[in-house]
Amino acid sequence: MIECVNRVFDQPELRARMPGFETHATFHESLWGRVELLPLIQPVATEEATPPTASTLRDPLTRPRELALDERYYLEGRQAAERIQTLIASGCRLGEGDAARPARYGDILILLRSRTHAADYERALRDAGIPCLGTSRGALLDSLEARDLEALLQTLIAPHDNLALAQVLRSPLFAADDHDLIRLAERKQGDWMARLAALAEDPTTPATLRRAADCLPRWRERVGRLPVHDLLDRVFFEGDVLDRYAAATPEALRPQVLANLQRFLELALEIDSGRYPSLPRFLQQLTRLRERSDEAPDDAPPAAGDRVRLLTIHGAKGLEAPVVFLLDAAAAGRDRSAWQALVDWPASEPHPAYFLLNPGQARRDSVSRDWQAAQQQAEAREDANLLYVALTRARQLLIVSGSAPARGSGTGWYGLIRNGLASGGDPSDPLPVLESGSPPAAPATAPATARPEAPAPDPRLARPLELALPRDRLAPSRRNEVVADSGHFDADGRLRGQAVHLLLEWLSEPAAVTEDVALRRLAAWAGRDATEADLQAWLAEAREVLDQPELAGLFDPSRYEQAWKEVPLQYLDGTVLVEGIVDRLVRYPDRLCLIDYKSHRLGTRAGRAACGFLPGPDALLCRRRTAPVAAAAGRMRYPLHPFARAGDAGPRLMLRILRIPQVGSARRA
Repeated sequence: MIECVNRVFDQPELRARMPGFETHATFHESLWGRVELLPLIQPVATEEATPPTASTLRDPLTRPRELALDERYYLEGRQAAERIQTLIASGCRLGEGDAARPARYGDILILLRSRTHAADYERALRDAGIPCLGTSRGALLDSLEARDLEALLQTLIAPHDNLALAQVLRSPLFAADDHDLIRLAERKQGDWMARLAALAEDPTTPATLRRAADCLPRWRERVGRLPVHDLLDRVFFEGDVLDRYAAATPEALRPQVLANLQRFLELALEIDSGRYPSLPRFLQQLTRLRERSDEAPDDAPPAAGDRVRLLTIHGAKGLEAPVVFLLDAAAAGRDRSAWQALVDWPASEPHPAYFLLNPGQARRDSVSRDWQAAQQQAEAREDANLLYVALTRARQLLIVSGSAPARGSGTGWYGLIRNGLASGGDPSDPLPVLESGSPPAAPATAPATARPEAPAPDPRLARPLELALPRDRLAPSRRNEVVADSGHFDADGRLRGQAVHLLLEWLSEPAAVTEDVALRRLAAWAGRDATEADLQAWLAEAREVLDQPELAGLFDPSRYEQAWKEVPLQYLDGTVLVEGIVDRLVRYPDRLCLIDYKSHRLGTRAGRAACGFLPGPDALLCRRRTAPVAAAAGRMRYPLHPFARAGDAGPRLMLRILRIPQVGSARRA
């Protein structure tokens, strides 16, 4: 490395820029090192466009305009990526003596003169599967994962936005495929959100769409009740956002994607200090930040790991790395002196020595030309200092590459480095190499011992995998909403039902909480005030159920052996796998009781269907679905046990109780 610096800066051109440069020496004379050049990427010749005629005019409605893309810097990045993969695959050893070890991605630093073409280099590294830490600024909101979260929030406030919903469904959050979206598009009733809700009732609907139909309405209920950060926090937890994106992202990009997701969550607290919980306002602020590039939030720095780092040379001052790639080294400086301010203000003086708005070349006088020459000399000296910083960041291996300019023949730093390396060898060599010392040898490995023969695989593993069974879900509450009378349907039934379920769980635990504690918990869960009449009424309903003497055997711990809440249930109904959740399961010495809470109003068709009193397909479906459970246990008894007055149309809680005698394996199950 030091020999390379001496050769490059010993050239007359750089001697003139840095007259005070002194020849360097090193303490690590025996350490292996190497400097090499990669071939210049040449611009691709493009055919000159022929003037259009009447027969060759482009129809802008059917044929897009063809634009020539400058792929030089992407190709340069791919060339560097191939060299990196060769270094890693060949086990290039870094260090000295016994401390030498194979090179890792974290040993590699890529230096750029500016961020102008950083996106092309990062894209090339990503396409090659190389983990990297980029230099992009203000790119958080343009990342795909941030766009997905923004589309999700847009869907929650505007469920008729079909395009946003399609993006959410295709994201790793739900991982729907094209066939799922086609299935939604083929339905003709309502917007996509309404179609999604309708498809959720179909047993043949894929699990991805059923999960979306379950999560999105639940999250939408929280809009306006929770601040944006709390809403996103609930989405992250209930939707397993981090785990799902981690599973769907290539390993090289995973740290950056997960860091961006966490950064988006933090952004909800930073915008307006998190004081405005309005979701539309938050989305409006995101749009404003995206439009103002100087205020746009940066990508989140991922956790430390084995990744290639991309830095500008200015940002790398004070840093070192065993392997350094200097890219875009052939960029030539441009004369931008016209109409620029020329300022000479010594740090020790209270005012500048001169201040001049530099005119064009034709309008300069001798004074402005002298000042301009002094300014150019200072810029040339700063350019040489920057080259010195770039060359001295490498500890053992320096690799230089560049893209030939589209116009002109200048090669900038690339040409200076090539001439410096060729000064001690063959001047005609287009890619001279400077190497000192010998690469450290790999440690001797012990002879491999013979491994015992692997056992033959079980022949059953060669059988074709059986396809997943069709699935159906026990969700009578939602099914009953379909048959509910629109004039009597309780609009708040779902929230009320969930609240009463929770209260029954909390108040019936062996170490039951007090009513005040249960009410505060419920208020925190619902995002409402504990003094609201609805919450007080729901608590009274739950307490009324628990106080019923005929139901004491279901909730009094002294009268049963054990009880469980929210018990998953799964069984085969012919060739269909049926699954659901039992609200409460109570075990007695001689039987099991499966209890399902129903909070429908009794005066409605939905209420009668929930009790099993409604004749027709729904009642038959309830009996057909529960029959396999009873058959496995021996027998079951109807009617069910509803707690309500038959003629009461007000809100009362009903319990569907299924008593199953414990016989044989049913008790063990």
